[in-house]
Amino acid sequence: MCFRQGWDPRYSMGVIQGGVQLKKHRKMLQKALTPNNCIPYREIQQEEVRKLIKRIISTPENWREHMQTLATTLVLRIGYGIDVQDKDDPYVEIADKTSDALSKGGAPGSTALDVFPFIRHLPSWFKLIPSLKFARECNSWVTKLHEVPFQFVQQEMEAGTAKPSFTKKLLEERREIEPRSELITDSELIIDADIKGAAGSIYVAGQDTTWSTLTVFVLNMILNPQIQEKGQEELLSVLGHDSLPTFADRDKLPFVDYIVQETFRWGPVVPLGIPHKLAVDDTYKGYSIPAGSLVIANAYAMNRDERFYSDPTAFKPDRYIAKEKGGLGEPYPIGHFGFGRRVCPGIHLGLASVWIGIATMLATLKFSKAKDPEGNEITPDPKWSTGLTR
Repeated sequence: MCFRQGWDPRYSMGVIQGGVQLKKHRKMLQKALTPNNCIPYREIQQEEVRKLIKRIISTPENWREHMQTLATTLVLRIGYGIDVQDKDDPYVEIADKTSDALSKGGAPGSTALDVFPFIRHLPSWFKLIPSLKFARECNSWVTKLHEVPFQFVQQEMEAGTAKPSFTKKLLEERREIEPRSELITDSELIIDADIKGAAGSIYVAGQDTTWSTLTVFVLNMILNPQIQEKGQEELLSVLGHDSLPTFADRDKLPFVDYIVQETFRWGPVVPLGIPHKLAVDDTYKGYSIPAGSLVIANAYAMNRDERFYSDPTAFKPDRYIAKEKGGLGEPYPIGHFGFGRRVCPGIHLGLASVWIGIATMLATLKFSKAKDPEGNEITPDPKWSTGLTR
C-alpha cells in the first residue's frame, strides 16, 4: 500500500527495507534530532502553539482544524523553514492530502493491496479495488510532499534568504563534504533523494500524530472535567495568572506531564505501529518466526494490559504518581514512538510539541461538552479511523 501511494522504499525511512540505506537515514535523523539539537526548535513550538490558542479563541467551533494547522505549520517550519500564513497556503494542501494517505489508507497490512500486491499492476482505468484506487490518488501528493518543499529550500538558499531548518542543515552539511566526495563511502554519501526522504519523514512522523494526539487530549478533558481542573490548578500555582508555560517550567509541572503520558497510553494514535519484516528466522518465547514474516507490535493492547495498569480503560493521570508519594507507581506507556533500535528518531521533538501544546491549552482554555438546540449536553462518542494513524 505504502509503495503504491508513492513512499519510496529507497528513501522513505518508514518503508526502507534495511541495510546501508536504513542506517544512513536513521543516522541523519538521530544526529539532527538529539535532545540538544531539538532545543532551538522550542521557540517555534511555543510560538505556533500560542497562534493556535488565538485561532481557537477566535473560532472555537473550528478547533480540530486549528490543531491540524498547528501540526502542519510545525513540521513545515522545522523541516523546511516554511512559515505558513493561513490554511489556504498551497503547502498546507500538500500536507493535508498526504495526511489522508496515512489516516485513511486502512490498517497496516490489512488492505487488498497489502495482501495481493500483484494487483498494483492492474491498469489505471481499473477502479473496482478501493485500496488500489485510493493509493493511486495519493501518489501525486506524496511525490509533491518530497519535491516541492525541498525545491523551496534550495531556491531560498540560492537567494540567501533560507530560514534555519532540518533540510537547510543537511544541504549545508552536504556542501561541506562535496570537495572530498571521492573519499566518502556509500554509507556516508548523501544525495538529494536522501534529504528529501529524511525531511519527508519528519512530516510523516510529526504531522498527523501530533494533531491526533492533541485531539485525544481534548476528548479526555471534555469527558474528565475534574482532571482538567487539577491540571489547571497546578499551572496556576506555578505560573500565576499572567504567564504562559514554557519548556523551562516543565520540571515544575508533574501533573501536566502525567496528563501527557496518559494521553499517549489511553489512545496511541499509531496503535499497531509500522509493520516490520524479519530479515532472518527468529524465535520469541518459543514461537518460531520465519524470515519474511510481518511483525506488528500492538501498542494499544500493551498499554491496556491489566497486569500493569489498573482500570486501563479509564483516563487516570494519577496512576503515574510514585508509590513513595502515595500513588500506584504504574509505568509510563510504551510503544507510541516505537521500540528499541527502531524507535522514532523524532521522539524528543514529538514529545516536546505535544507537551507544550497540552500545557498551553490547559493554561488558557476550558473544555466542555457542546449543547444541542434544546440546551442539552452532547457527550462525545469518538470514532477511530483505520489508517496507519487514527
